[in-house]
Amino acid sequence: MIRIIRRSIIFIQRFGWSHFISSLWKQLYVKSFYSRKTLYSWFGDKTGIEIGGPSKIFEKTGMLPVYCIASAIDNCNFNSFTPWNKHLLPGPSFNFNRDKPSGHQYILDASDLRDIPSEKYDFLISSHCLEHVANPIRALKEWLRIIKPQGMIALVLPHKALTFDRKRPDTKLEHLIGDFERDVSESDLTHLEETLNLHDLCLDPGLTSPLQLKERCSNNLETRYLHHHVFTEELSKALFEHLNIHILHIAVFFPYHLVIVGKKRPS
Repeated sequence: MIRIIRRSIIFIQRFGWSHFISSLWKQLYVKSFYSRKTLYSWFGDKTGIEIGGPSKIFEKTGMLPVYCIASAIDNCNFNSFTPWNKHLLPGPSFNFNRDKPSGHQYILDASDLRDIPSEKYDFLISSHCLEHVANPIRALKEWLRIIKPQGMIALVLPHKALTFDRKRPDTKLEHLIGDFERDVSESDLTHLEETLNLHDLCLDPGLTSPLQLKERCSNNLETRYLHHHVFTEELSKALFEHLNIHILHIAVFFPYHLVIVGKKRPS
């Protein structure tokens, strides 16, 4: 309860009372944050893939209920055994909706989807995944490669100001471009010290001590706990613009979700 109150205060200070109340109203009563017409125009009866997950955000009662309106969804995770999913089986085992056939489960790194053909999907969705990727631009280029021209891409990211990353300095687009040009790999631990020094334990329900955080992040290639970069509206917009993605919508929702939706422009 104390953590929820603290998050509420931070949210109100950052975005104001009206946005806070509107966000709560939509979560508690409206459920979806977008109209049915808008959602269908983006994802309805289309084929897509989710990177990371599965996520409650995309379920029927989530803020972006994609699972129930898409015709088919495949999934990609970096390992068969992750801290969030204990047993992932490659093949037709992604059960995103009990009323629909299972999608294909890929076991691939988010920044290297070599087993997936180009322009295969109508859309790509991902929730709270990109912050765990050491080279976001390389990953996003791969994500764009596997969706069709005019395909949709919807990302849910943790807003830096509302999470345990709030004390960390803002990540700049120039930094991400530098990571891409240096071909930074997923074994990179550049931001480990910064994370250990500035992590707000009061906003992380899964941790009780700095030592526990260090143990989780030090073996990051296997666990992917580390938030390599922190995201704001400004960085998200700059990133989409840099990759020539047409931004359709960007918003922040309580308690800490930053949602950005865009469309892949033709080459």
